Amino acid sequence: MLESEQQSRTVALRAEALDKVFQVSGSARVTRGLHAVNHVSLTVGAGSVLGVVGESGSGKSTLIRLIAHLIPMTGGDLWLREIPVPRRLTRSALIRYRRRVQMIFQDPFSALNPYYPIQYQLERPLKNFRLVSGKGEMRDAVAKSLEEVGLAPAADYLMKRPHELSGGQRQRVVIARALIAQPEVILADEPTSMLDVSIRMSVLNVLERLQQDLGLSYIFVTHDLASARYLADHLLVMYAGEGVEGGQTADVVDEAAHPYTRLLLSAVPEPTREVPIGKPAVAGEPPDLAQLPTGCFFHPRCPQAMARCREEHPLPRTVKNEHWVACHLYG
Repeated sequence: MLESEQQSRTVALRAEALDKVFQVSGSARVTRGLHAVNHVSLTVGAGSVLGVVGESGSGKSTLIRLIAHLIPMTGGDLWLREIPVPRRLTRSALIRYRRRVQMIFQDPFSALNPYYPIQYQLERPLKNFRLVSGKGEMRDAVAKSLEEVGLAPAADYLMKRPHELSGGQRQRVVIARALIAQPEVILADEPTSMLDVSIRMSVLNVLERLQQDLGLSYIFVTHDLASARYLADHLLVMYAGEGVEGGQTADVVDEAAHPYTRLLLSAVPEPTREVPIGKPAVAGEPPDLAQLPTGCFFHPRCPQAMARCREEHPLPRTVKNEHWVACHLYG
């Protein structure tokens, strides 16, 4: 087998140096560039989960919307199964890409049309992607997808509308709608953040079971590092639109290198933790993406900032194996 063929079997999706700059209007009709995603690269292994974590405003959702081709990218390259994906897709190519790369949105209520019953909303992907040949096959596929996400018997849910379901049930329907397209990669944009704490774990368990049973690949976006640690094989930590640390989940969590990662970890309840993880970061918010600070973007909040951090932007450095960090404290 050729090396490229072998790699296509092990890598589901790869992105290199993705950039997104929004042009926003300021005072006196001055247009500024808002750097929502800065030169972000990632790799999602076949049948694995990449967790993308960070605070609100770190660029996580914009990143996966670029990958989903919901918004155009300013720069960068994307591959699906090591086949290049053009930055601009024709309508037919976009339909084929969307079938292979499906998205689970954060708010299940707004992701579903309130007018139509659940059966109709699950049938639409089957018709749009021409995945079934008859009504009987379509009915069976809809019922199977509902039961796979724990909504059984399916007949109890087919004619209900979204407002008649609980938040957890609506999110399961959204998962079923993504699943029914038979995708290779699922982009999950904070799929549990709108749910009660009591049902978040059940939805995470559904996602984990489906990923293992069907061999799916996920990009799992969340601000909750505990959820990412539970589900993800690898982590990408984002701050101010760029990746600051990444690697296997165990390495990033157990040996966090970047002060920002340690800040996120300090917010995770850990009954067995005896001492804090490093020095706490100073109070503050992520920077204005239209007026990013010089040097390291995190230095205004970093308790270990040096003069170099204020002047020179850090480059990624390998800590060990796949574990890397963009921080002047290393190298």
